[in-house]
Amino acid sequence: MILLPTDLINLLSTYFCSRVNAKLRTINHHFAKAIKPPPLHIICPSLKFPNLKYSIQFIERLYKQAVDVPKPQIWLTSENIITAGWISIHCPLTIVGHPDKLTNVLGAGFLIQSSNFEKSYFNLSHCIVHSKLGQGIFAQGPLKLKLTHVTVVASKSSGILIRENIEGKLKNCNVYNSTAMGLFVSSSRVACNNCIITGNKWSGVCAVAGSIITLQNSIIQNNGEKTMTGCFDLKASKNNDSIFLDGINVQQRKDYILTKGGNGKISKLH
Repeated sequence: MILLPTDLINLLSTYFCSRVNAKLRTINHHFAKAIKPPPLHIICPSLKFPNLKYSIQFIERLYKQAVDVPKPQIWLTSENIITAGWISIHCPLTIVGHPDKLTNVLGAGFLIQSSNFEKSYFNLSHCIVHSKLGQGIFAQGPLKLKLTHVTVVASKSSGILIRENIEGKLKNCNVYNSTAMGLFVSSSRVACNNCIITGNKWSGVCAVAGSIITLQNSIIQNNGEKTMTGCFDLKASKNNDSIFLDGINVQQRKDYILTKGGNGKISKLH
């Protein structure tokens, strides 16, 4: 008889847990521990979790009660999430927006400060962030940051600010019309793939304090207002800052000249 993995697990569990096999229940305990638990996911908004702030606080309480919390996820089913204050993240977490229409996060941005946890991380996907308070996304490490299909629009400061030993990955992300920088990276390493950063008042992509930024298949243009001095599409501030363009894949309009500045290194990766 050929059994599928699920059928085999059910058979073993039934055998080990039966009353006539009491000695084998201990074995089953170890068997169960060998299987990684599925992610803990929360649907928001829902009857039990009416808003994003409460959902995050619930997960933070779980972390205080237990060490081995299954990797938690919050699934946003609403097209609009309205918040009056920062969305503060103090624990490892994944937030997934509406997969079809994207979720609009209106009012304020994300404040990620979960470095108290070993191997901390924050993942965000399928969201459009409109922050009237400051940065669209502010992340402070050390931690791993992954943004996928995230757009930050018209932030009242820099669109995305990443600092203090963060390993960041941005894929299919856009940063438009920020009041300050588009993507500002300090003391961190960030890789961007298929991103658009345009129309930001200060520099579009800026590396400071020993940062390394890699841009692949991305469009960086129309950043830095003419009235602003020292602002460019790409700016590597000091000698220990680097921005690498992966091959010739940084796409620009044929008639557009990419502006560069700073005392750091801006060059092709290969």
